[in-house]
This record gives sequence, C-alpha cells and structure tokens, in this order.
Amino acid sequence: MEKGKRLPLYIEAIAPFIMLVLLVAIGYIYLELRIEFLLILATIFAGLIAKRLGYTWSEMEDAIGDRLKKVTQAILIMWSVGIIIGTFMFSGSIPFIISLSLKIINPQYLFVFSFIICVILSVVTGTAWGSVGTAGVAMMGVAVGLGLPVNITAGAVIAGSIFGDKMSPLSDTTNLSAASAGVDLYDHIKQMLYTTVPATIISLIVYLIVGLNLIESTSGLPETAVTMINNLDQMYNWNVLMILPLVVVFGGAFLKKPTVPTMIFASILAIAVGVFVNGFTIQNGVASAIFGFKASMVNVAGFDSNAISIEVIKLINRGGMRSMIGIITIIYCGYSFTAILSKTKCLEIMLQPVVKVVKTRGQVMLATVISSILLACAAGTSYVPTIMIPEMFRKLFIQTGMKLNNLSRTLEDAGTCVNPLIPWGMSGIFYATTFNMNVVDYAPWAMLCWMTPILAIIYGFTGFGIAKLNDEEQKALLKKVS
Repeated sequence: MEKGKRLPLYIEAIAPFIMLVLLVAIGYIYLELRIEFLLILATIFAGLIAKRLGYTWSEMEDAIGDRLKKVTQAILIMWSVGIIIGTFMFSGSIPFIISLSLKIINPQYLFVFSFIICVILSVVTGTAWGSVGTAGVAMMGVAVGLGLPVNITAGAVIAGSIFGDKMSPLSDTTNLSAASAGVDLYDHIKQMLYTTVPATIISLIVYLIVGLNLIESTSGLPETAVTMINNLDQMYNWNVLMILPLVVVFGGAFLKKPTVPTMIFASILAIAVGVFVNGFTIQNGVASAIFGFKASMVNVAGFDSNAISIEVIKLINRGGMRSMIGIITIIYCGYSFTAILSKTKCLEIMLQPVVKVVKTRGQVMLATVISSILLACAAGTSYVPTIMIPEMFRKLFIQTGMKLNNLSRTLEDAGTCVNPLIPWGMSGIFYATTFNMNVVDYAPWAMLCWMTPILAIIYGFTGFGIAKLNDEEQKALLKKVS
C-alpha cells in the first residue's frame, strides 16, 4: 500500500454496498426516488470510506476519470443509438417494418409473430422498451381485439424485445456489458448465441403449440391494427429505399465495421431518404437526430398529426441524442461508485470470502449469476450489476480459464434478461404499467428471460458454450489484472 493509506477492514469494505442496498430499498422502492440520485449518495458514502482509508479527493477523482475513459466508446455508441432511432423514424425505415408485419398477422400465430416482430424491431433499434412501447402495444391491441390471452402476448413481446436488447450492436446494455468486461462488442454478441438461441427456439415452440391449441383460425385485422396501418400509410410514401439505412446497419455489423461511424452514416442516409422519399424537410431530419422524431414533423398535404391514433404516437415519437441522457447519467453515477470501491480495494476485500469457496468454472458462473440477480434486485436496474460484477469476478473468470466474453455474456443473461422479472425494477415497472398487469402475470411466458441464466449455470458446470483461455492468454490476462 502507498504511504498514508491502508486496506479496508471487512466491515469498511462491505459498508458501501450495504448502504447502496439500503438507499435503493428505502429510497427507490419505498420513497420512489430517482436511482441516479441514490447512486450519488452511495458514491458520497464510498468517498467517506475512501477518505478514512487515506485517499484524497483528487485521487478519487482521477480513479473516476480513468474508469469513465474505459466506457467512452460505449457512451459514443449510446449517443449514436439515439440519433439512429430518431432518423430511422424520420426515414420511415422502422414504421415500414411495422406496417408490413401488421398486414400479415394470422391470429393462430400471434404469440410467435409478437415474439418475432419485437425481435426484429429491438435488433434494429437496440431498445427493448422502444419495441414494447411500439410493436408490443400494437400486438397487445390485436390480442384484446381478438379476445386472446394478453398475458401470453405480453410475455412473448417482452421476451422478443429482450432478445434484441441483448443481441443488437445498437443496444446500450450490449455495449455496456462488453465495455465493462473489456471485450470486443462482436465477440460478446457471438458468445451470447450459446444461451440466447436455445432459449429462443424453446420459446417459439411453446408459443406455437399454445397458439395452435388456444386459437381458432380466422381472418381480418382488428380495428386497432387497421387504424395504425392507415395512419402510417398517410404519413409515409412507402418505398424500398427505406430499407437502405437498415441494410447499412446490418451490413456494418456483419462486416465488423466500426460501430459509431456505421450508425452515423446510416443516420445521414436515413435523413436523405426522409427528405427525398417522404418529402420531409432537412431541418426536421436534423431535429429528429437531436430531439427525436415527432408526428408534427410530417408535412404531407391533408395530414393532421392531431388525428392519428395513440398507438402511432407511441410508435414514432421517439429517438434523438437527448433520449440517451438518462442512461448515460446512470453510467456516470454508477461508475463513480464502483471506481472508488475499486481504487480502495473494497470490492477485492468484499469478494475474499467468495474467492475462498469458489474454485471451479461452474462455481464461478453460479456465483456470478446469483450475485448479478441480487444486485439487480437491490438496485432495480441491470446497469448496476453490469458495472459492478466485472470488478468482482473478472479475475476469477481468468483464474478458472474462461475468456472474458463468458463474463460479458453472463452480465446480460443474469442482468438484462432478469430485470423484466423484478416487480420493483425499472423494466418490470415499465412493462407492468405499459400492459396494465402484474409482473407475475407475464413472467412465466417471458420464457427467454428466465431460461438464459439457467442455461448459463448449466454451461458453467458442463463446459459447453464456454470460451476457454490457453495458457499464454491466461498468464497475460492475470498479469494485466494483478
């Protein structure tokens, strides 16, 4: 240790985490305070512990700055995600997919279709909430109109949306998980296929069987879907050119091109499509990139933005750089907390009892999954475990010969996926409120959400789906984290 500094006692090491749990339990759950402010309070408490251990504010500030530098790429991507959602609404690229999909619905395949359309939309936009609030709401309207079980539909919608939130290179949680674990974005996405694909296949089989057995074959669309299609037809001049921005995004992902330049180029192309195909103004195109797209930007002759349905409003009024401020604020607050804990060795000391017990790959994976779920339950958001778990378990993964993309995958399997199942979590509250039902109503049918952490644990003990380090890689990484 440096002169004038000392290692924390165990009670000092664990105290900031206990404070975080208390702040969330009392402040977030009971008093309904913002998680950002609670993270700031937890950071202040961690700073007081650091001061007690001999650290100066300047040293803590440097630690926070160093930690934030590591996620600069992820933050740049998040800004770009906001831009791309707004401009893709401006071009009609996302509404084109929704309109086309709504026209081919068969009630017997509603659950399967709800899952698939939300997969498509969330992969394109990188946001589960956006998919649920747009295509998900539309699918729920279809279910209500046809008298179908809304809880099954909600489960399928949420599971499909979470698929995209995990697998999309545009997703904030995907980028944050990769950045926190210190792995390449596309290596992270590739590794997630091991848990996500089996869970997806099982989900689709169940949705298909349930749909065929519960629903009689019929024809025609409910009024909600028809109204949405008609409104979108009035707003946009459907053209195959609307697909071009999507092609750029998926092409860039496939060719492993730099994410931010690819998204910015796709956004510029989307503005051009909106101007030349839909006849919108370039000023509104730029405004969509910054503030998000609004129905009032549509300047088609005879179109009244006040007359469109609320489903369409929820569908298109979104995006823009400013929509990303919330998540980036949480990242800054959360990383400030973990930076101080890491600088003072509190996380390392807190983990010592686990280190003494956890020795095998399976035990490390089980401990990581359980710790992630507990942190998500405590904080009400997957962002906190995504930030904290790598600091706690990175060295254990390396010591047991597992590549760090196994760690980044587990962050999403036990964080991004589980968060919708936590009634007091941000996602759980959002989904329950949006669909006007309790979390327990849709949770059994959001199958992908609870299957992926189970698969992660099974893989940890069997070795299947685990990317392993060779001796040289392990030695190099251990030297780096020591």
